[in-house]
Amino acid sequence: MKDIKDFEIFDNIAVLSKFLYMDKNNYIDYNNGITTLRITMNDEYEYQVVNLNFPNSKPTNFSQEMTIPVIESVINDLKGQKPEMKNTMFKNRWEEISTITKANMTLKKVNKRI
Repeated sequence: MKDIKDFEIFDNIAVLSKFLYMDKNNYIDYNNGITTLRITMNDEYEYQVVNLNFPNSKPTNFSQEMTIPVIESVINDLKGQKPEMKNTMFKNRWEEISTITKANMTLKKVNKRI
């Protein structure tokens, strides 16, 4: 039987996907060992990527590459990045993304009830 910790990745995939989908300006930067990729999500729920060595290039579909192991690697990379918000108490970019996303989803649920 799998340990509950083994299932944490599925919650994290949901958080990352919601973060990227909730605002077209949301993005993550991921160093894949070769280059830094900027990953976003479009309105059709497709992961999009731009190689930051060519920042003016058109985004391409990256959904096929976003497997569970790749997303786990992306999240681990985010845990090593500084938060983007200035003067914040977040320890890293992943904590920032996770907290902001969960707060936004809670607000959406509360507003739906009002």
